Amino acid sequence: EALLGLSMRNVASLFERKTGAKVGRTTCYRAAEQVRELKWGKLSDAWAKLPSVADLFQERGEGDISEVEEVDGRMRRWYICLAAGKTAAQHTLPAFALDGTHLRNKAGGCLLWVVGRSAENCLIPLALAVVEGENGDTWDWALERFARDLPRLNHPDSVVVSDRDKGLQAAIAANTCLKHAMSCAFAICGRT
Repeated sequence: EALLGLSMRNVASLFERKTGAKVGRTTCYRAAEQVRELKWGKLSDAWAKLPSVADLFQERGEGDISEVEEVDGRMRRWYICLAAGKTAAQHTLPAFALDGTHLRNKAGGCLLWVVGRSAENCLIPLALAVVEGENGDTWDWALERFARDLPRLNHPDSVVVSDRDKGLQAAIAANTCLKHAMSCAFAICGRT
């Protein structure tokens, strides 16, 4: 278990010191993967359990919103907007940021999110979506939910800042929500 935090080079040298035998980093990596699977289970099994986790949000009955879109019994997309995020959106400054990041694991996918800024200048996560990739279709799916559950996001006086992702721009152009969205601050200032 302690080996999981080490680099594969360090694991290989530790193994060589203890046993006198040389092993490559690839062998160490595969061994670490097997240890992870023994400890936490397979990643594919974890993704299969996510729809039941999403149901737990709904069962709490505290205003949390969780939607799962499944295809052939497997999770395709997951949207989460906690009640705290909905409440915070009503009290944040009218400036929001949309962005996404690729999930670097075997399951892949992308995490899309919207954040707001509090009066104390702190970023507050308002809602997020786990989708299969960052493209126009997934941004369109997420934006519909963001705008539905965070009405202040769609107000004409709100400022929405993004990194000008092509998928996000296509979704904004094709969708009636967030027509007032702005581009990245660097693009506004003329820098690239």
